[in-house]
Amino acid sequence: MSSKEFEFIEPLDEKPVIERSERLSRVENVILEFVNSDYKYAAVRDELIQEYKNIKGCARAIGRVASNLKKKGIITDTIRVYSSMNKIYLEK
Repeated sequence: MSSKEFEFIEPLDEKPVIERSERLSRVENVILEFVNSDYKYAAVRDELIQEYKNIKGCARAIGRVASNLKKKGIITDTIRVYSSMNKIYLEK
């Protein structure tokens, strides 16, 4: 390649290796907390719901993450997510 000087970028010959964070998201923490509990039913606290634009979006996000964790083998239980009357409910 040419040795052209750039003002804002630094060209690389290879894709850089970026380390991934092992930190869990709040939704993952909710699901793992529920799975590790002895309860069959639970309601999600309002603090998490308020982080999303609407309740249905929050419920979908929880369902997607639960499905992904099950596919990866991190959890074994099937989690069902319901939303009704400004609350989100979880069921094993």
